[in-house]
Amino acid sequence: MFRGFTLISLFFIVAGFLVSFLNYKTNFLQILFSSGYKRKEILKSSILTSLIPLLLMAITAVGINLVILYSRIPHQYINYPLDKIIFYQFCILLVAICYYFLGFFSGTILGQGITGALSLIGFVFGLELIKQNILDILNNVFNNILNNKNDGIYYQSFFVRFDTYSHWLILDGFVILTTFLFYFSAQYFYQRLSLEERGNYLLFPKFRFPISLVAGIFTAYSICGNIGLGSSSINLLIRYNILPGILVFVITFCFFMVLNNYKKIYEKIGMIVVKTNN
Repeated sequence: MFRGFTLISLFFIVAGFLVSFLNYKTNFLQILFSSGYKRKEILKSSILTSLIPLLLMAITAVGINLVILYSRIPHQYINYPLDKIIFYQFCILLVAICYYFLGFFSGTILGQGITGALSLIGFVFGLELIKQNILDILNNVFNNILNNKNDGIYYQSFFVRFDTYSHWLILDGFVILTTFLFYFSAQYFYQRLSLEERGNYLLFPKFRFPISLVAGIFTAYSICGNIGLGSSSINLLIRYNILPGILVFVITFCFFMVLNNYKKIYEKIGMIVVKTNN
């Protein structure tokens, strides 16, 4: 129950990505655009027809899980009250919905299946690393304030680290805001989606450079964010964090720039080869 990235979140993010990506890839979107329907209505219809069945299945799975939990395990071995377990399942569903819209947003802006799926996997993995970086930092800060030694506990989720109703409500509020951010971002790009960019990695040329820049910073921090965190020396922290981070940033940024402009690079190489042959 207390894993960071749950199986429900995995189903939701895959569904969100496939719904938006396959509509674009299978020419279904072109038919809808030419039929005169408003893009907002198409977007809402795609979301409702996929998200509602997912929610119904997830709620059913949670209900079955709770029934099995309380029917097979003696109550004295369950150290959480029922109302708190139910509320935690609600929190898990909110996080899964947020991941659905992350997948939907990714499927809207990415035009290649394999590289798009790999990018989404890398982004989720990076989120888990950043989350663990933040949890480690918070754990060290709280231990320093309370003059406690490291308790050795490996927290996999903010909902476990801050195990109170009030903290859960704050975290739920942040998750809801992030969900709306992904939804309105998907809506913004969906209304500007052009079928002429089909086959490119990013379907919006104006955003290729800034997204490559953000991807480099994101990857650098997720991988190098807490290397040397336990060291008390500032010099060691700079030495073992900043330089690897810069290296990861440069590699990631160059990789995304090549991925976004591979057609132009291929054309220039072809022109050079032709001139050389002539």
